[in-house]
Amino acid sequence: MALQSILGGMYWPDRFAVNYESSASFMMTSGGMTLDGSGDGIAYCFQAPATGTLDGIKFYVTTLTSSGDVEVAIQALNATGQPDGSDIGSIATVTTGSANSVYTAAVSASVTIGTWYAVVIRWVSGNRVVRCWGGTSANAPRGYSPAAYVRTNSGGAGWTTISSTASRHLTPNFTLTIGGVYSWVSGVRAASAFSNTTFNNTSATRERGASIVMPFPATVVGAFYLGAYSANADLILAATSGTAILTTSVDSDYGGTWYTTTAYPGLHIVMFPGTYDIAAGENAYLTLKPTSATNISLPDITILDTGVADTIKAWNGGDKLKLVTRDSGGTYTVDATKRPLEMGLILSKFDDGAGGGAANIFMGSPNHLLRM
Repeated sequence: MALQSILGGMYWPDRFAVNYESSASFMMTSGGMTLDGSGDGIAYCFQAPATGTLDGIKFYVTTLTSSGDVEVAIQALNATGQPDGSDIGSIATVTTGSANSVYTAAVSASVTIGTWYAVVIRWVSGNRVVRCWGGTSANAPRGYSPAAYVRTNSGGAGWTTISSTASRHLTPNFTLTIGGVYSWVSGVRAASAFSNTTFNNTSATRERGASIVMPFPATVVGAFYLGAYSANADLILAATSGTAILTTSVDSDYGGTWYTTTAYPGLHIVMFPGTYDIAAGENAYLTLKPTSATNISLPDITILDTGVADTIKAWNGGDKLKLVTRDSGGTYTVDATKRPLEMGLILSKFDDGAGGGAANIFMGSPNHLLRM
């Protein structure tokens, strides 16, 4: 097997948005739909990532005024992009009894890869808010359209967007399993929390970043991350022992960017002053290390269900990318319930699979492979 060059390189894992416009505070805010009466519903519209039986949905309730039931169903979309009103397979009735909690619906519906569907959550009794994520028109994730989107139904009046200046930026907040396997779904933000963490070289945590297990052999030439800084930092690719493999200085005086205020993170592209051939299955740490007492920021997410580690697979890169921190004593800690919001490697070469059978080409997420 040999490494073959890719002109222009490639990101791994792929970024889920081209960039952010962060002219206001940190972009991910919690929204949702109140289900408290007959005809109320929220729909998460998405394209199926695989063919099979969709057998599980997880969703999040933020505010609970009174406990009660909701029904969860899978429907196809009609010609106008709305749920068509016909449940596919079996539905699930779920009792919501606590606020700020994740719930699981054991649905059963046959789905086909690339086909549009909706997760429809509708009122039966009680009063709660079912979450979606969003931002204002000035500070939301951009880049993938339509990817996945939200529709709501108030009192049975018909499906529409949430009445909000940010409605077109709302993103679904759920996970699904097909054949019992958690899947990445383009455009879905399967998180229970977003955090914009600031730190510097006097903090208890001196480095933050991604623990990466490469699923295939490749050559590393650079990295990308969502963050902000007005002072210098080091970007380090290191072995799990702490030995640096590649290091470069991230200097706020260079680059055409205005992402220098920690409350306004933006996407940064950085090239290393060298290359590194990383092996399949090799674990490496990609971290930002401030070099002064001035704060920098690196946003992260908490997975939707911290009690089920596999829900991290609902994010691009799956369980091959997790949050790693390093304290002032040099000890690394990997948190399997979190990951940087956007961080990964830029790769210039990939294994062509010659002499070893068919190559695995990863399409967005390592959970689903296209064999060529």
